Amino acid sequence: MINVRCGSHWSGSLPNTSFTHRSTRLKRDRRRPSGDGVRWTPTPRALSENGEIPIGGGESIRLPKKREGIWPSFDLTKEEALEIQMKALENNNDPYIDHGIEVLYRFANVDPFERSNYFGCSQDLGQFEKFRRMLHLPRFIVLLGHTERKVLSTLQVSDSKWKQRIWVTHKYRRDEEAIFEFTMIQRLGGRYDAYFFTDSLSRES
Repeated sequence: MINVRCGSHWSGSLPNTSFTHRSTRLKRDRRRPSGDGVRWTPTPRALSENGEIPIGGGESIRLPKKREGIWPSFDLTKEEALEIQMKALENNNDPYIDHGIEVLYRFANVDPFERSNYFGCSQDLGQFEKFRRMLHLPRFIVLLGHTERKVLSTLQVSDSKWKQRIWVTHKYRRDEEAIFEFTMIQRLGGRYDAYFFTDSLSRES
């Protein structure tokens, strides 16, 4: 058993389940020599044939043609970057188990060599498996496969920082519902200059 503790939010244990095939895939992606070295081709349910992600209401988000799959991109606005993550979490196990969490990890503003406050307390999230286990805790699991969501409010904190509060519910988990706050930042300088990443995720209720 592996103990997981994050401040005063929740403490408990999870079975030491191995997801070697998924971890290996993620490590392989990290070693890609250039920005176009992506291995995953989404299923029609997640990505349409013309490279767009349907978000409901007849609307969709078009991904850059230079890159297949779901990754941060210079062409995405902060709203689109967050909506893509929420859509991936809604279809968490498509096209494979915990793919939605993997997309969330790709957009996470996490340095693998430093501790992160992504979940509200200082943690080592340099490995995908540690990040994945946090999303399976009772505090966050309602996000996985959620059946409905609604934006409650947004706040532009600064030119490069933005927050959004989202209500989600999961009818297959006894109609469990919760409110989450996502903090998005726009990186300045470096390879990902002007890209939007998620700096933190917290649950309000």
